[in-house]
Amino acid sequence: SLSCFLIFFVCALGSFFVIFKNPRKEINIVWSLFSLSVALWAIGFYFTFSAITESQAYFWSKLHNYFAFFIPAFFIHFVFSFLEKKSKFWVPFSYGCFSLLLLAALIKPKLFLNGVYSPYPFNYYDSGGPLFGVFFVLYTFFSCLGVYYLVQALKVLKGKRFQQLLYILVGVSIGFVSGGSTFPMVFSMPILPYSLPLISLYVFLVIFAITKHDLMDLQVV
Repeated sequence: SLSCFLIFFVCALGSFFVIFKNPRKEINIVWSLFSLSVALWAIGFYFTFSAITESQAYFWSKLHNYFAFFIPAFFIHFVFSFLEKKSKFWVPFSYGCFSLLLLAALIKPKLFLNGVYSPYPFNYYDSGGPLFGVFFVLYTFFSCLGVYYLVQALKVLKGKRFQQLLYILVGVSIGFVSGGSTFPMVFSMPILPYSLPLISLYVFLVIFAITKHDLMDLQVV
């Protein structure tokens, strides 16, 4: 429970810090939306597994997963923005995929989450339906795609840009792997999300990059 509050706090703080420093720059807007989505997912996740009744848990289960829909799309958008590349396919394609998936989940919520169940040590946990499997595939694909482009850029960037990229790559890799640790139990696999608290680490790494390497052209005075 404390890990979810920590994730919510640091991600929300990081989101507002970045957007208020430069609210007109694309990279700041996208990163802010990415962090805010993670924050809302985390707090909704907490209310799901600590709910008192099944109906409350199912409500929060749907809500926090709706917040998570565009996390991979925001990430892909951020990657192309940071690398200063124009994407005529991957960015709009990612938004399109998750928009259609969200629409399907809103129309047929039981196909996305067929309910909640009570695995130890949680009061309740998400129980995924067929559409959640689609979400898992898209989450994995776009996360790996973004990391792939960042790794490729390591070969050509130098100096400050290389340092920026290194912190981003390490941070988001930790974040996505840790976030992915919540998936097995959604499919009734008895694997606890022990690495969940590490999601907060990506924000600390980005903030460090902001203060030490002027990431997103920000400086802390």
